[in-house]
Amino acid sequence: MKTTRLFLTLAVMMGFTVCKSQSINTIVNDATNVVNGTTPLSNEDISNGLKEALKVGTNNSVASSSKVDGFYKNPKIKIPFPKEAESMESTLKNMGMSAQCTKFVETLNRGAEEAAKSAAPIFVDAITKLTISDGMKILKGSDNAATQYLQTNTTPQLKVTFLPIVKAALQKVNLTNYWKPLVTA
Repeated sequence: MKTTRLFLTLAVMMGFTVCKSQSINTIVNDATNVVNGTTPLSNEDISNGLKEALKVGTNNSVASSSKVDGFYKNPKIKIPFPKEAESMESTLKNMGMSAQCTKFVETLNRGAEEAAKSAAPIFVDAITKLTISDGMKILKGSDNAATQYLQTNTTPQLKVTFLPIVKAALQKVNLTNYWKPLVTA
């Protein structure tokens, strides 16, 4: 837990010192002093630092996931064959259609990669609305407190925004051209 706090404190301090010309050693020393309780940060400093750290993390995540193979070759976020159709996938593979099943999953993930390009503004908006109280809850909360905050504050907007984007992206990558032969078989 102390390592997590040090990491978060580093992120906070780097966030609000981006415009300053401090060395990383100075930032690490300052962060260590904050974690040890010898140098306090104001609630506003914590909130602003978390906002900046979350913005940087969001932009990096979106950039990574929206590039080719961002979803497809990342086992943590890859979209597999639909769970409801796993028995169909098994049957199709037994019929010699493994390549078509693989192409379907690849195409599905290409659609997700295309749609991911629109995620950053939604996350940045939620981060911008982060209150000092929210920042303190994230800093003092569990290891996934930031994820929980973003999930709560972005899911409805992501659903509304992504539905037409996902539909268009799936049309763009011709997903139905890969799904129809599988269903027919």
